[in-house]
Amino acid sequence: MTRFPAAPQLRRAACLLSGLVLALGCSAPDPVSPAPPAPPVADQVAAIARGHTAFESSCASCHASRDGFDLAFFGFGKSNIVRRAVRHVPQSTAEDIAAYIASLGVASRGRSFRIFQPRGGVA
Repeated sequence: MTRFPAAPQLRRAACLLSGLVLALGCSAPDPVSPAPPAPPVADQVAAIARGHTAFESSCASCHASRDGFDLAFFGFGKSNIVRRAVRHVPQSTAEDIAAYIASLGVASRGRSFRIFQPRGGVA
């Protein structure tokens, strides 16, 4: 086996290059874990506060939980909430109510969840 005079330099360059690749690979964000949600900006905070007030005055009397947790728990999305709310309040107020419901942070079980059925569903 013959040795080339440039072989040590090539090995050193390969080591440096592999180290650089590893360093760049380690600094990349993990695709499995999403970034935490950004904190709401002032406009969103104001919309959530308006939505809470509007929900209490216009919606709470007909909803079992009186605070909107039922809508969040059963997974009603923004478009569905707005579509139903515009029958009772203006469009902008309906969007504020949807923002309030989304801000509750309730884990949704979906609308097919049956709370009084064994294991949460129909057998």
